Amino acid sequence: MAWVYNLTFALDAGSVALSDVAGFTCKYGKTAEAASYSAGVGTLELYNNDGKFTPGGGGTFTDENWVGKAFRLYVSDSEKVYTYGPPTVFAGVVEDIDLKILDTKQSRLTVKIIDRLGQLS
Repeated sequence: MAWVYNLTFALDAGSVALSDVAGFTCKYGKTAEAASYSAGVGTLELYNNDGKFTPGGGGTFTDENWVGKAFRLYVSDSEKVYTYGPPTVFAGVVEDIDLKILDTKQSRLTVKIIDRLGQLS
């Protein structure tokens, strides 16, 4: 069995490749038995060493309007056939972005994503 992670994150300038992802974390649901349900929040960190994600920086996604874009991360088994598609790990929309300059050659773009419950609140 070989697990395959796929990212569906199409922007106006094109899709974000999985190789551009430095990391992804998410939390959703309940954090304790007595707690109420809360909106899910995902954080996607993208490698930006070449500047292609820098807003207004002249790269591929320079004129991209990130906020409000749909996001979906799902996982699949390469040996399995899915009737309705592979299971979604996290889905939502972009709420905010933050550019972090690490040093003169490295930067990261952090994308904050909220799920549908977060959109309603």
